This record gives sequence, structure tokens and C-alpha cells, in this order.
Amino acid sequence: MPSYYTSPLEPVHSVRGTSQRLSSVLTLSEVATELRCSKAHLSHIINGKVAGLPPLPVARIGRRVIIRREVFLGWLSTLEGRNGRMDADLNSSLLTHGKE
Repeated sequence: MPSYYTSPLEPVHSVRGTSQRLSSVLTLSEVATELRCSKAHLSHIINGKVAGLPPLPVARIGRRVIIRREVFLGWLSTLEGRNGRMDADLNSSLLTHGKE
């Protein structure tokens, strides 16, 4: 990852002198990067094909899939709230299926 990489979930800041604005929607690539999994595995999560994980709600505009930032963060909070930490199912599924 380049040294100037920034997470789409981080607050507004400057990268190489250019101010970046926090978007209210995320792409599949951005969410997959945050989860450290492939876009294919994220698609399985979205479609409810990963055991032990609730589907991630998305908006579809034609073939384009976008995820509202608030929805993604809420989905993550739900997973973390199960045991007060990231659910073991998420960790194991990302490790076993993250390279599809």
C-alpha cells in the first residue's frame, strides 16, 4: 500500500497537499479494502452467502453497487456488539474466503 494511502473511513484530511472530502457512499473496492478482503468475498457477504454473517445492505444503481457509510459502520457495530469485539465468524470467514 502506498505511504499516502488513506482509509475512506478516516476524517477529512490532506493527502499530498490535496484536501479530500469524506464521501457519504463507498464503493465495493473501498469497503473490501477496509475489511481486508477481496471484492468477490465482499459480494458473497452482500448476497448473504457467508455463514454467520448478516448480509451487508447496499444500493444498486444499474450494475453499480454502493454502500452508504452509515450503513457500513452500523453493520460493523452490529458484528462487534455480538461479543463486545469483532465476531470470530467474521475473522475466520475473512481468512478462509478473503482470497477468492
